Parts: sequence; structure tokens; C-alpha cells
Amino acid sequence: QQIVTDIQTIGQTIDNMGEITRQIGVSIHEQRGASASVAENLRQASLGTEEVGNQLDAIIDSVNLSSEVLGQVMGTATNLADNAGTLHDEVSTFTHFMKQSD
Repeated sequence: QQIVTDIQTIGQTIDNMGEITRQIGVSIHEQRGASASVAENLRQASLGTEEVGNQLDAIIDSVNLSSEVLGQVMGTATNLADNAGTLHDEVSTFTHFMKQSD
């Protein structure tokens, strides 16, 4: 009778181990799904980061171009101011000359 009880106990232990194994399998399956989801989220974040980097590069290029154009405008404005000063001097000289001619 003890042998029968021991065999039943062994059977129950085997059944319990089977249930534990099944639960582990379910957990592994769920973990794989969660890992795949995390991997997809990381991939999307990476793409977003790359896009932000590309946009920042475009902004930097625009700022550099704007700085270059601004430098050209400043150069033109300086030339214009120089020319205006020269013109003012020549008009003053001409006006002075005309007053002396009277």
C-alpha cells in the first residue's frame, strides 16, 4: 500500500512539474511578445531620432546660408554707406565751388 501511495505522489509531482513547465512556456511566449514590442518601439524611436537629426542638419544649413547672405548684405550696405559718404563729399565740394563762383 505504501508503494501505491508513493507512486501516486510521484505521479502528482510529475503532474505539478508538467504544469510548472507549461506556465514557464506561457511566460516565455509572453516575454518574447514583450521583447518584440520593445524592439519595435526602439526601432521607431531610432527612426524618430534620425529624423530629428536630419531636421537639425537642415536648420544648421539654413542658418549657415542665412549667415552668408547676411554677410553679403552687410558688405553691400557698407559699400552703399561709403558711396553715400563720397557722394556727400562731392556734392559739398560742388556746392562750395558754386558758391565761390558767384
